[in-house]
Amino acid sequence: MLRTASSPDSLRSRTPMITPDLESGTKLWHLVKNHDHSDQREGDRGSKMVSEIYLTRLLATKGTLQKFVDDLFETIFSTAHRGSALPLAIKYMFDFLDEQADKHSITDYDVRHTWKSNW
Repeated sequence: MLRTASSPDSLRSRTPMITPDLESGTKLWHLVKNHDHSDQREGDRGSKMVSEIYLTRLLATKGTLQKFVDDLFETIFSTAHRGSALPLAIKYMFDFLDEQADKHSITDYDVRHTWKSNW
């Protein structure tokens, strides 16, 4: 793997990780394609611009998905529709811990309580 002076901490590869397929004429690249220009300052600026574009896209995607993820966890862990009953996901996990304690002959109440308290 070749390191370049233009990349942060010289971690960017300048060669493909997978060799070209000579029969089909295709080249596969791993993460970073080799840049043909020799002006490092221009390459740094271009890389920074690409990073900023990806950051913007990442933040926009996060904003789009955040409500759906929040709704998912609210549905899983909410007690709103069950009154004061324990959310089903937690109940099933606690039942699983009790089954494992029985399976391994752990009868000490404090051990079982500690398992359930260390969430």
